[in-house]
Amino acid sequence: MPRKRSKDEIVENAEYITLDGLSHMLMVSKQSVYKIVNNKDRNFPKPFPLLKSEKRDKYIWSKEEVRKWLEEQRSEKVT
Repeated sequence: MPRKRSKDEIVENAEYITLDGLSHMLMVSKQSVYKIVNNKDRNFPKPFPLLKSEKRDKYIWSKEEVRKWLEEQRSEKVT
């Protein structure tokens, strides 16, 4: 029987991640991720639309683009 992979392994091995994956990767709450993503001044990478429904839209982000954005944040003042 295959062993169940942890969330760390799933996020680590994925090329694209969901909002939940972003939250796990950045080690912040989903609410904090929403604030970062929706703040135009932060220039967070744009997501790819994955699913659209009447109740909710689901997006994924390129983990590579998120990593590049994180590296850029080192040189900027984060509030």
